[in-house]
Amino acid sequence: MPDDAIRLAVDERGTTWSLNQPLTEDPDRVVRQRDGRTLGSTAVPKPYAGGTLAARGGTAALSLTRSERVRGLLMTTDGGDHWQTVLAAGIPWRDLKRGPESLVLEPLADGRLLVGEEDGRYWLAADRTNSTFHELRTPATFTSLTVDGTTLYGIADATTATYDLVKGEGLWISRDGGREWRRLDQRG
Repeated sequence: MPDDAIRLAVDERGTTWSLNQPLTEDPDRVVRQRDGRTLGSTAVPKPYAGGTLAARGGTAALSLTRSERVRGLLMTTDGGDHWQTVLAAGIPWRDLKRGPESLVLEPLADGRLLVGEEDGRYWLAADRTNSTFHELRTPATFTSLTVDGTTLYGIADATTATYDLVKGEGLWISRDGGREWRRLDQRG
């Protein structure tokens, strides 16, 4: 890995995606490598810096930050051949309440992206082009949301070690892109 790599993601194909931040005035770059060979790179558009990096199944996404806030995404859906900057697409970036460190950025196995913030709101891409997103309706406020394949897993939990303080507390699962949620039965 380059000395100036500050973020790293490895997809199931063995491609290493890194966010490189040079010590010069040059822009940050997303570099993709496999088997020690550089396959390509793209510059982060000015005036943004790179943030969270995620990759899977030919889809790679980097959050774009400015003034300590997430402002959009730089993404590819074809393994890095073509990149697009997404500054809207249904996600109200200015409404995100927490900083870039709380951003959730997860590619699903079918190439769609899940975007949101821990303990906040979440959006899912309508299709693998990731050009439009819709807000997920969740049965409870999730403290975290993650993906396995195309299944969404949300956890509603209290921030203290006491139980039953949160409405809908527990693990929730959606296998249909967040249209329907099922709470995992608690076993005692």
